[in-house]
Amino acid sequence: MEEEKRLEERGTTTHEHGEHGEHHEHHEHGEHHHHHHHSSTHHHHHHSSKKKTPLSRNRNLLWILIPITILFVLFLIYLLNHPDALKRFQSSVSFYEESVAYNGTYDGIDISHHQGIIDWETVRQHSDLKFVYIKATEGSTFIDSVYQRNIAEAKRVGLKVGSYHFFRYSSPVYLQFLNFIETVDVSQQDLLPMVDVEWLGVRGWRKEQLQDSLALFISMIKEHFGADPIIYADIKFYTERLSPRFDKYPLFIAHYEKDQPIVQGADRHYIWQRDEHGHIDGIPKEVDLDVFAKGTTLNDILLIPME
Repeated sequence: MEEEKRLEERGTTTHEHGEHGEHHEHHEHGEHHHHHHHSSTHHHHHHSSKKKTPLSRNRNLLWILIPITILFVLFLIYLLNHPDALKRFQSSVSFYEESVAYNGTYDGIDISHHQGIIDWETVRQHSDLKFVYIKATEGSTFIDSVYQRNIAEAKRVGLKVGSYHFFRYSSPVYLQFLNFIETVDVSQQDLLPMVDVEWLGVRGWRKEQLQDSLALFISMIKEHFGADPIIYADIKFYTERLSPRFDKYPLFIAHYEKDQPIVQGADRHYIWQRDEHGHIDGIPKEVDLDVFAKGTTLNDILLIPME
């Protein structure tokens, strides 16, 4: 989804920014230090001979290669810290992946600002589109720039809407919960809230830390919304990092294959994210296409208002 895929947001979150900033500086510092070392040897060599020897030509080549290597390493670090950028980079590189037109065999979509400005009047013409999950927040400070517009417009045209939070290891769980509930108006929600758990967002936690943090987040969400959230994860990540502890929760499983994923041990999962290269009239960019798992209907994911 976001690895949407999903980290946002080139340091728009203060906590994350601080973290990446330090990370970055640390690397640069190390590299400048390294550079300095080269420049002193270069200097020394320059005095010892007037003629350009093959060695000094090699050294000139090093002067070109070292900055290129450093830039490449920094680029990789940046991509690892910003799954969204990684996702876009991947999709620009992997153009050979098949893209799929929306053809009514899908029940819902999930979206964020990455889909651009959506024409909801056009989207609603797809009469079999039953639900829309909209990104609200990520970490403790990031708010999706078009969340309020998306939820208001999607509701206005009569679509069933829900909101999701992208979970991050780099912010305290309670502050992430506050960010989500301060952004999301419970009275506007038709669907269960969703928490998006992906390796790129939570990779700084050990398995046990991840599970404890997620359990804490879920308990706060349940108290606030009156229902457990849906947990979104891809099949491999879910099986390796979250099962069996979260098997009893409603699950939203990403699995880009022809056949519905089998989630070992789960009571059952509710939604299957089947394609990440979908096209729908009214949405300018590719979109995730979701289907109900066998035996699931819209009723299973509706948020029942608290008395």
